[in-house]
Amino acid sequence: MNSVEPKFLPEVYRFLKAKLETDLLQMDVEVSEIATLVQDAAEKAAMAAEIRDSLKDAFSLVSAKIGDKLRKDLGPNGKEKAEARIDSEKILDPDYQKARLEYSEARLDASLWESIVEGMRTKSQHLRTASDQLLSGYITQDFILQKRREQTRKASPPSPRIPLRSSA
Repeated sequence: MNSVEPKFLPEVYRFLKAKLETDLLQMDVEVSEIATLVQDAAEKAAMAAEIRDSLKDAFSLVSAKIGDKLRKDLGPNGKEKAEARIDSEKILDPDYQKARLEYSEARLDASLWESIVEGMRTKSQHLRTASDQLLSGYITQDFILQKRREQTRKASPPSPRIPLRSSA
């Protein structure tokens, strides 16, 4: 499955998304970075929300202008067009479609950035829990190293078996 990325600062989004994983062997680094990562993600989410809100206003303005233009054009037999017909014709306008697409993309971007913020907050809680477990001895360094070895074995391809020669 392909990963969805925002159009707003995709490189920063990829960087922060990669930082969502917790490495217990690097616990000191993880704990020292998390506050900055949450702050960065929240700032980008706020900027994405601001872009979304401004594009929503722009979309509403484009929709109103097109609606006004369509209302001024008389329908068949010189009669005013019904609102349902104006709404139907409005969505066919290229400017309306462009503004709607930009607004939809901005909504998606804002949602993706908010999900990164929530992910960073969850990571912060997990780090707090893992720190408590390390301090209490519930998780040991040996346990962490064993899990790391298992992950490495699963990730690396199996080594080929070389048959032993018999000396007969």
